[in-house]
Amino acid sequence: MFACEPSAADPTFRRVFVTDRLRCALPLPQQTAFLAESGAIDAVILREKDLDDAAYELLAAEMAAVCARCGIAFVAHAHVEAARRLGCAAVHLPLPLLRAQGRPDGFAWVGTNVHEADEVAEAEVLGADVLVASPVFAPSCKPASTARGLPFLRAVLDRA
Repeated sequence: MFACEPSAADPTFRRVFVTDRLRCALPLPQQTAFLAESGAIDAVILREKDLDDAAYELLAAEMAAVCARCGIAFVAHAHVEAARRLGCAAVHLPLPLLRAQGRPDGFAWVGTNVHEADEVAEAEVLGADVLVASPVFAPSCKPASTARGLPFLRAVLDRA
């Protein structure tokens, strides 16, 4: 397996780097290594929505190796079959994809995103082990999105 396995018993990360390689100061693998070696992150979610399956899998293999070398967890985003081929322990599916496909077999844990506190219960019923509440702060990748703020995050935490 390339990736450091997140603990199935405690898949909690406090500092997660959700990637956007087009906005990184360095090439993504170097940016990831820099952040990991500085202690800034515990895990990486490789969220590169513009890549096709083959390109995603190539980048995922490189990123999973960087994560393993740095001792942080690697999480594939939405590309379930690529994650399986790479032996990933974790996958993150947007909530609409988790609804449509269900929890994929073969992963130590599955994450999803919630954009409303009311989605927490549904995400848990669908089998999500990890929730990403967003957007708490204004996202650089979606300038039109409005930050939900810390009260939103507190509501998600209260329901989880």
